[in-house]
Amino acid sequence: MVLKKSKMKKKEALLERINEIRYKITEPLVDFYKNINEAKNAKEFCEAAFNFLCKLKIPETTENWIESFKKQGNQEKALEYSGIWNLVVEILDQVVEVMGNEKLFLDEFIKIITIGFSQNKMGIIPPALDQVLVSSVDRLKSHEVKAVFIIGVNEGVFPMGNTEEGIFTDGDRFILQNANVKLGNDTKTKALEEQFLVYSTLSMAKSYIRISYPIADHEGRTLRPSVIISRLRNIFPNILNEEDILNEEVGSMEKIIKPIPTFNRLILKMREKRIYLL
Repeated sequence: MVLKKSKMKKKEALLERINEIRYKITEPLVDFYKNINEAKNAKEFCEAAFNFLCKLKIPETTENWIESFKKQGNQEKALEYSGIWNLVVEILDQVVEVMGNEKLFLDEFIKIITIGFSQNKMGIIPPALDQVLVSSVDRLKSHEVKAVFIIGVNEGVFPMGNTEEGIFTDGDRFILQNANVKLGNDTKTKALEEQFLVYSTLSMAKSYIRISYPIADHEGRTLRPSVIISRLRNIFPNILNEEDILNEEVGSMEKIIKPIPTFNRLILKMREKRIYLL
């Protein structure tokens, strides 16, 4: 009889422990599910995600990992993990700053967050080495670059002007998505992704950023600067603006870049100097 009571107590203690673990797991998940489904805009989505991570004690857990790596003498891992939480918070802050009260659906928020994290890569570059990256803005994954040079900032290029709906309209896509048919992003989502990409690129520079754009193509056709240029001038009225049209040197080797543009520039200078070949 005593043996049976002992087994019963062990089972009760085990069941109590199981329920305690189940409660710890389900409580934050249930709260997160409720908050994320009640969210209506980008700010509320980010707040729900941030509170969920804090409730799971992610900052404390990450800090414990860092201390563990330090005790093991693994300084590279400690440095790498020390930036994880700050990176997560920074991406959420960027979404709130760019989109704020913009109305979003859950699937749109997931896509935007996914893009944000895909643009960043954790890693440690040896301090004795410098690095130069050349890439299109949509494939650049570096974080806190010291100097950024963005070229070709023209209308329809940066941000990319893509308003075509394709074979399916946005309304068609919405109906098919509700029927669990996976399709590409609609024009609204693409526009939001492009805005986030522009913001991420412009805020990537830690110390210096240089933006350039041509005013004409190699055939002399006018090219309009991106709307980003006028917005930056409004935000930073003292921004330095330089032009390389005037005071060009005829024999400047810096102007020799590609065959067609170089040849066209040569013809232009020959006309200006009235140089004719017989």
